Amino acid sequence: MTTREENWELMSILGMTWSDASSILDEDDRKFLLEKSVEVKAYAEEQHRQAEAQQQAYIEQQQAAQQQPAQQQPAADDQPRTSDGRAVRPW
Repeated sequence: MTTREENWELMSILGMTWSDASSILDEDDRKFLLEKSVEVKAYAEEQHRQAEAQQQAYIEQQQAAQQQPAQQQPAADDQPRTSDGRAVRPW
């Protein structure tokens, strides 16, 4: 990785300014910060994967609920229903 690419990594992942990233001349400091940027990026990617998995599980749950027969789903208006799902009129 070039110094320019390292600076971009430090700037985009750790939020450093370009001038701060390019002013890091100590190789141990630069290596430490680059390792931390890898950790931060891995954490962010894991959080993203977990959010996608939760979203997919929610979508699948909603799809499964929509596929259930109407008489098994509770009526939104709490009216008594016939076996085919029609509301029972009280007259």
